[in-house]
Amino acid sequence: MKRNILIACLILTSAASAEFLLPNYVSRFVARLGTDLALVETKPTHEITFPENSFLANEFLFTFTPIKTAKTKRIAGLIKVEDERRYIAVQQGDLKFAGYDLGDFLVKNKIDIQAQTQPILKQLLTVQGTNFALLGLVSKGCVFAMLVNLNKMLTADRYPCVDNSGEDVNFNNLGGGYVVQGNILYMSLGLTSSVTRGKVSFLAQDESSPYGKVLKYAINKNASGIDLSERTIFTKGHRNLQGMAIINGHIVAVEHGAKGGDEINILEENKNYGWPLYSAGSKYNNDDLVAFAPEMVGITNPLFTFIPAIAPSDISPCPSIIKRRYDGMDCMLISGLRAKSFYIVLGDLDKNRIVSLEKIEVEARIREVFIDDDRLYLAPDLATLLVVDIEAF
Repeated sequence: MKRNILIACLILTSAASAEFLLPNYVSRFVARLGTDLALVETKPTHEITFPENSFLANEFLFTFTPIKTAKTKRIAGLIKVEDERRYIAVQQGDLKFAGYDLGDFLVKNKIDIQAQTQPILKQLLTVQGTNFALLGLVSKGCVFAMLVNLNKMLTADRYPCVDNSGEDVNFNNLGGGYVVQGNILYMSLGLTSSVTRGKVSFLAQDESSPYGKVLKYAINKNASGIDLSERTIFTKGHRNLQGMAIINGHIVAVEHGAKGGDEINILEENKNYGWPLYSAGSKYNNDDLVAFAPEMVGITNPLFTFIPAIAPSDISPCPSIIKRRYDGMDCMLISGLRAKSFYIVLGDLDKNRIVSLEKIEVEARIREVFIDDDRLYLAPDLATLLVVDIEAF
């Protein structure tokens, strides 16, 4: 179904900012913070002050700047334009944006989307300056995913049809987390159904299927731009992996579990991460789940499990100001949809250890968190993009 197109250009220097002094644990200030970021309807009536005795030794000053021209519904990604201070925010469901026309592409490729009931565009990827789009499609009885090279308007990869008979079609589980390391693209391809232990979920264990996997592509540069080739399976046993980042040389990923059991994983080639055989989530669709795999079965258990669920949506290295404060630890930021927060996560990844999680509540479903020019950006649902400047005390 073609959705209304929403394209928002951000000019970061034009928005008014509001400063907040926040200790590491900010739950007592959540309602006020949400109000002053215009993420809830109530408007502030007075200037915000915090008592001196609420400050902690390792406080940061967070300056949140709403980008009022960049309204977000359910963001698929950002496209950075030639001017380094401007972006285009693209929503899931947009078919026409930034000079690209996916509707025209589908028509030319004879893909009939009349039976489509969900947003087609799931995730945008930017690979060495070239933009790609991960699509979920229902056409002529075929349920499938496709990766499109937007710069060339060509199919980069078309994945096989999935037998969804007897199960729902749900592209919310299609994943789309990715990271580039050298001339390799790692991209997660999730599942097309939310049924926990149905036939679609078991594709995650099927070596002949790309679904429920992290895929590995070679990036080829040529005179006309970027092409992808040599698709192989990097890891298997995934449900819905939406964020990846390189942290201290490790590929670290966040993944949605089933009714709890959200995971942080260190991805290593040829490892099996267990879905749908093992998950710390509770019963979902009346299916029993075994929490953790015994060592002898060849399953890699998660580095960390969130119980209850936070709905982890993205992961990023920490900006340098936070890294310096926690020097000697591996530092990452993880955003949560259900948690309406982002987390500062510290660990020793070489030793497979998570040491601490520090929750910063924003009272909005955070779909993307990323660093650009050492500045932190948040993309909440149904709000506006936020730029976050951080000062240490």
